[in-house]
Amino acid sequence: MVARPVRWAYLFVAPLALLIAFLGLGEIDQSGVAQARAVVRADGGAGNAPNAEVARMLERAATTTSSTVLRIVADRSEPSSRRTMLTTAVPGSVGERWLADGYPDFTRAMTTTVRPMTDLDRFDASGEYLVVGTDADAQAIAATLTHARFDASTTRLPNATAAVVRAGTDDTSGLVLLALVASATLCVIGTVGSPRRAVVRRVSGQRLAGHLRAELSGAAGASASAVGMLVVVLIALAVYDGLAQILQFLAAAASVWAAMSVVVLAVHLMAATAAFRTPPARAIRGHRPGRAAVVVALGARLPAAVLLMVATFDLVGSVAILRDGAPDRDLRAAGDTVQLWVTGDPRGDVSSAGYWDAIGSFAARVLTSGNAFISAPVEVPDGPRASAVAVFVSDGYLRDHPVETEDGTAMEPGHGVQIAVPHHLERHRDRLVRQIVDWNLKDAPASMRSGVHTALLEPGQRLYTYPGDASTAAWTDEPIVVTVGSPATAFSRDQLGAWLSTGDVVFTSEAAARRALHGSPVRSEISAVVAVGQAAAERARRAAVEAQVHLATWVGSFAVSVLVLVQGALAHRRRCAQSLFGRFAAGWSPIATDRGLLVFEATVLVLTLGTAVQLWWEHRPDPSDFGASLDPAAAASATALASAIGVALVVSCLGIAVMGRTRGAVIAAQGGDR
Repeated sequence: MVARPVRWAYLFVAPLALLIAFLGLGEIDQSGVAQARAVVRADGGAGNAPNAEVARMLERAATTTSSTVLRIVADRSEPSSRRTMLTTAVPGSVGERWLADGYPDFTRAMTTTVRPMTDLDRFDASGEYLVVGTDADAQAIAATLTHARFDASTTRLPNATAAVVRAGTDDTSGLVLLALVASATLCVIGTVGSPRRAVVRRVSGQRLAGHLRAELSGAAGASASAVGMLVVVLIALAVYDGLAQILQFLAAAASVWAAMSVVVLAVHLMAATAAFRTPPARAIRGHRPGRAAVVVALGARLPAAVLLMVATFDLVGSVAILRDGAPDRDLRAAGDTVQLWVTGDPRGDVSSAGYWDAIGSFAARVLTSGNAFISAPVEVPDGPRASAVAVFVSDGYLRDHPVETEDGTAMEPGHGVQIAVPHHLERHRDRLVRQIVDWNLKDAPASMRSGVHTALLEPGQRLYTYPGDASTAAWTDEPIVVTVGSPATAFSRDQLGAWLSTGDVVFTSEAAARRALHGSPVRSEISAVVAVGQAAAERARRAAVEAQVHLATWVGSFAVSVLVLVQGALAHRRRCAQSLFGRFAAGWSPIATDRGLLVFEATVLVLTLGTAVQLWWEHRPDPSDFGASLDPAAAASATALASAIGVALVVSCLGIAVMGRTRGAVIAAQGGDR
């Protein structure tokens, strides 16, 4: 049998280990798969092999190496809760099993649809490929992607258990360290601070080895009581996800629990040894915890408070990003539109000499038919100022994204060339219009060049530019807007071909793009038909995962803060029990009796509030940075500050309540002893 604080020290590491395993496996399962042993990063562009050919090459490589290759993409319909897994299907592999039976998602927050790798022609082939196999298999997959003219690099991943533990501790390392300090302090309080049990064994003739064996037996009993907690968790997981990937979860939880228990056990044995060597006379009189133990127990409140404030700001910021719906807004703006990935060199029926003219002629046809429109950001030099951004758009763009001029009227389709200049460039309007006409519209008919209509743009407008990849800004603030009613005649075939290859010629839907490609001589030059909203879908998925991780981290931080609060009060009561009873017996008021703890509690509260204000100062929007002012996490800094202050006050009220409860218990115990 061990003292109650020691039992709590062993019991506390169990829920924390389960939390870390849940966080880690949940994060990995929503961003990849725990079984993957390597990730191959493929970076490329227009010069890569067609996606259909890449898929066939990956199938052959997977068959040769007996491995599984996975490509995970977010579902644009519900990016925060659904994803698509493209997989090779080598007989006997996990890919074949998942294609047949579905993927066992660990959390209900994500649903995975498994599709064959042949569906790669609907997505961007650049990105990360997960490999379930050996390091040699991953190198073979990287060589295959290199052969497909990608820049491929391989990163080895740890085994499933290590990967889950690493992911689970990424955002909780401070929490784990603080929990270990709290557990170690509880061990000291329950042994060195209460040495009577150890000294009774010593006086009765028991040796140190026997005493330590008794302590180990008690520790084993305390740890075994965590099995009941595990049973409850398993029942909850059975209801939650049908015990999906339960072996990976248990292995990760057991690893974390064992590592933390070893630390607690080491401190327990050292403290038990010190308690055994306490002089009997001091122990019988009631040896109290050392001053250092009390200082550590109370001082742990400060890092716990800082961790809780940081967790509160992270949680509020991630929820603000999720609720702001920036990725969802991008998805709505992108709609069903798609872009074509064009090869860098001819490989079909098109000759090298007429390659870009053929691509440009195809772009002109689809623009004329209404199957596509232009959304092309272009830099325009503006004398001594930095380059301005002009966004060239055609009629199809204006139907989905109205653009208003200063007088409140919308720029209408079919009116030749219209140029709207933002207010901050008004004094450069004539020069900018002349530059655009002389350079960007140099191939347009003379009548179109001479009939340009100009206006001032309505202030504060933002234009969605249909970015070609995740590294390009999706929105442009107050650009120069150039609308062109007949882009097929306004621009050269070379220019239209270049815009098609960079994704600035946008098709209204995948069906429209494939209809236009059917029977076209340039169809073999198209590597893939890629949805514009895919990058936004990936951002939405990551935002949902981060919000869940930050919520779980906040819950853990709050629990540790409460534990540290309780153990600090217990350590102080054990050391100051007699003086506390003396003050009570002398008729002191509760406030006067606990004035030391109250002053400490007030100090902790002030420092906590100071930390919250500092975090708010660091996260607040910068009025001089327009981009930063649009950051939803920064915009929510005031809400985060209010939430942090509320959490700090709640913890402080809990501290006062614990103070009163332990004061009454100590007074009753001391009075009973007398």
